[in-house]
Amino acid sequence: MKNSPFLLALFPVVLFLAGALPILAALLALTQPLSDISSLNTFTQPWALLFQWPGLVRSIGLSLWSAIAATLISLWLALALCGQVIQRGTARAISSAILAMPHIALATGLILLLSPSGWLLRIISPTLTGFVRPPDWTIVNDPYALSLILLLVIKETPFLFLMAFNIAGRIDVVRQIQAGNALGYHSEKVWWSLLVPQILVALRLPLFCVLAFGLSAVDIAILLGPQQPTTLALLVWQWISEPSMRHQSLAAAGTLLLIVITLVCFVAWRYVEKIWLKYCRNAYGRRLNTWRMPFTPLWVIGILLTLGAYTVLFVWSVAWRWPFSSSFPLQWTYDYWLTSIHQLSAPIINSLLIACMANLLSLVLCVGFLEWQFYTRRNTNLWLLLAPLLIPQISLIFGLQHMAAWLDVIGLLPSVIFAHMVFVVPYYFLSLSGAWQTFDSRLIYTAQSLGKSPWACFWRIKIRLLSKPLALSVALGFAVSMGLYLPTLGLGAGRFPTLATETVAYASGIDRRMAAVAALWQTFIPLLVYGIALFLPFILTRNKKL
Repeated sequence: MKNSPFLLALFPVVLFLAGALPILAALLALTQPLSDISSLNTFTQPWALLFQWPGLVRSIGLSLWSAIAATLISLWLALALCGQVIQRGTARAISSAILAMPHIALATGLILLLSPSGWLLRIISPTLTGFVRPPDWTIVNDPYALSLILLLVIKETPFLFLMAFNIAGRIDVVRQIQAGNALGYHSEKVWWSLLVPQILVALRLPLFCVLAFGLSAVDIAILLGPQQPTTLALLVWQWISEPSMRHQSLAAAGTLLLIVITLVCFVAWRYVEKIWLKYCRNAYGRRLNTWRMPFTPLWVIGILLTLGAYTVLFVWSVAWRWPFSSSFPLQWTYDYWLTSIHQLSAPIINSLLIACMANLLSLVLCVGFLEWQFYTRRNTNLWLLLAPLLIPQISLIFGLQHMAAWLDVIGLLPSVIFAHMVFVVPYYFLSLSGAWQTFDSRLIYTAQSLGKSPWACFWRIKIRLLSKPLALSVALGFAVSMGLYLPTLGLGAGRFPTLATETVAYASGIDRRMAAVAALWQTFIPLLVYGIALFLPFILTRNKKL
């Protein structure tokens, strides 16, 4: 173990190179089509095409509206619930379970639940509505992106809640609320005016990740977003999919525009945050609380929509004949489950293989880096580690595609695994950095003074004590990898179909029944891993002897 410091020092080097590679590739890919400065007309042509594109302003507006609205609503609900259940763990367990559900599967369920021919209208028709056939309503893919916002809120609220819950656990919330109550302030007033400003500062990075994801989401925009015009991210993806140089230049200009919009949103949020903090600092003396927002019904609605989405997925997966206005299928069959064993065997195997390899490598890389931080007592800025989540996903995929094509490795399995790692590694840092920083180093020093080697201390003490956050991080990373659509399609060149790509294909209109089966397969596997993650720490910590 004498070489441990040297070996640990390799992890930050490898991590830096692996993290910088996609960013540099994105910069080169974005600037290369626009770098011809032989003439001013040649340089400005892509930008002229971009700003003259029909519906571009509408696409930008839809992207901003859907991302900002979903982020603000998710933040509001997450902080409100955190203030109500800070001393209870039930909501945390429910949020973790929702977080483990792939967003593509949830989007498919919402389509089958809320569409004009969906289960909700089938249940109440024709008794309450008088409809004997589906109405001509635009509920899914609505022009105002309301269904897209709904899905983003359902998926991002649990994530922000878990992040806020972990932050609140480090600022002694109970004692501050008791002190505020002793001064005559209501608990809710203390929460929003005193505690939320403290949480917002630490929640800035996760919030930026949520905002960047909303601006650059492509897969759920295909399923739930407006179609004509589309969101900016989906429009850029359509340009990337075209092989002509004209469309590639247009895609580069559009991706740069999306990055600029994302950065402007980050800066705007900083000003909003400062305004809120200034208001809270001037809020002393206002002890009355005349109105309280009933947050519980909103959370109940979100949970019921999630349960309804997965219930209708199961019903459609075993439905054979189900005409409109019938609440349940008239004929049932399990043939589609049997068919999926053959049709989805390759996507299931590919999904498991890619997710396992990407998470194993990400776990080793992150744990090694955190151990290097622990022994060297260095605190690296998380902004660098979370860069892949802060940059629009489509820009990184655009760069990785060009790099893989230049190296002639596009369509290879290692390329797909690396692309998954780019987006899985940041989630490991988000979920593990707090546990590593708060670990009591005196336990290691005591064990070493009793003759234990550093390797034995790491495996028999640290890993066992941190087994719960480690297991939950693996479950989260596995769920993230199972839901990645763009990295699989962009780097795999269609040669490695996964459950994510097949679910989007089926849900786009090919077959509702197979879409339901694929979505359930995509959900069952991460939930199984999540269940193992909850049970495994009890086995590892059963024998606590050194």
